[in-house]
Amino acid sequence: LCCPGASGRTVNDLTYNIRVGRSQSIHGPYLDRDGVRMLDGGGTLVVQGDSGASYYAAGHGEWILVDQTSYIIYHAYPGPGNQNELRIAELVWDDEGWPVQVGP
Repeated sequence: LCCPGASGRTVNDLTYNIRVGRSQSIHGPYLDRDGVRMLDGGGTLVVQGDSGASYYAAGHGEWILVDQTSYIIYHAYPGPGNQNELRIAELVWDDEGWPVQVGP
C-alpha cells in the first residue's frame, strides 16, 4: 500500500517498499536473489519503512552513481500526519552484486 489520503489510509497502514530482481535478458524473466520470479511475488528487499517506528512507506527509488559511489534516492513518511520526505542513502553491494538493504 502506498500513499495515505482519500482512501482513508494513514501512514501506519502503508507497506510500500523497494525490491529488485535481475535477468540475463532485458525480456526477463527477472528473479530475486533466491531465484523467485518477480512476477510470482519475488523481489529482493532493498528499502522499507521501519515497522512504524519512525518512517513509513519507503519507496519510489532511483539509483545514481557519483564518483564511483552508488546512492539510492527515495521517499518515506516520517511519522503519522507528516508529508513524505526525500531520503538519500549510500547503496552498498554484496559479493554477488546484489544491493544490501538500506533505509529508511
